Amino acid sequence: MGAVCTLSSLKEEMERAVREMEAERTRGYQALLQTLRCLAGKQIRNMATIGGNILSANPKYDLNSVLAALDCTLQVMSKENGTRAITLNEELFTGFGKTALRPDEVLLSIDIPYSKPWEFVSAFRQAQRREFAFSIVNAGMKVLFREGTNIVESLNIYYGGVGPTLVKVGRTCQKLVGRSWGEELLADACRLLEEEVELSDSAHGGKVEYRKTLTTSFFFKFYMQVLQELRERVHIQDKHNP
Repeated sequence: MGAVCTLSSLKEEMERAVREMEAERTRGYQALLQTLRCLAGKQIRNMATIGGNILSANPKYDLNSVLAALDCTLQVMSKENGTRAITLNEELFTGFGKTALRPDEVLLSIDIPYSKPWEFVSAFRQAQRREFAFSIVNAGMKVLFREGTNIVESLNIYYGGVGPTLVKVGRTCQKLVGRSWGEELLADACRLLEEEVELSDSAHGGKVEYRKTLTTSFFFKFYMQVLQELRERVHIQDKHNP
């Protein structure tokens, strides 16, 4: 997608892809649509661009957590050094409103990959209102399983709204790789998230306990969504859905 593509155009393109392509390949696009349908309002989506949204580097903007979870790539260019690719992750954002782009670089486009088989993606946000409101916390989550199993091969979890920049809970993700998607993983994940997501009592924006609760609540929702989809493919026993 070109950097100056409007959010409305992005939404239309994602909807077209979801209609025309196999559902397995568009799970990431479906997660993006979850976010785009609640992002700002129609008038703003008609004017705002995907590039502007990304490079604003505001952790309360909902797109970056999902795009990072999807392992998207940015194509940037400068007159002196030509083009280069940058992975859209926590390292791109160096501070509130700041990015790792060089002063002479411009954003050309963003590559949003297709989903892989046995990959599941979701986006979450909690705000004061459905539209026209910054999220209190937002999240993008993606899990890939070993084919035919419920064993985690890779896991991406990103949060916005719990720090001055986009936050990846890398330690939590690493410790869950190789585990079965079940109750023990859920309990450990919630404990690890509470330890890794650090918010001081004086954190900007307040609502510290509420925001920390949202981080684990979002993962619980993701866990249940993925578990339900896995049940359609592999036999898993879990007391939440016997």
